Amino acid sequence: MIDKLHSTSVYVTDQERAVDFYVNKLGFTMFANFPMGEGPNNSWIEVGPASSITRIVLEPTPVPRLAFTLVFTCDDAHTTCTELRERGVDISEDVSDNPYGSTFRFKDPDGNEFLVNQPADQQ
Repeated sequence: MIDKLHSTSVYVTDQERAVDFYVNKLGFTMFANFPMGEGPNNSWIEVGPASSITRIVLEPTPVPRLAFTLVFTCDDAHTTCTELRERGVDISEDVSDNPYGSTFRFKDPDGNEFLVNQPADQQ
């Protein structure tokens, strides 16, 4: 089941510019940078203070917006997704296996959406 808070997303319109700001200006560490498709603004990028347990995902968006997504981790995304669905949780996106891990999304009763990730190094 869910065991810790892994990251939160910050929506950015230009990932290169965002990396420059967070890494070069704030002095954060880049923990991950995985391509998610074609194009320059389409990567899974995690940054944060070097000693931080929780990371910031620089999530691409075509228009600026203020929104955050909490990302939780688990040992087995497929099993956790099934168990949560059986408990009546609104699974808004089924498990997707990606280079950075296996993920799925769920919503709370107010429609807030959360991501659950089984990191690639735990697969």
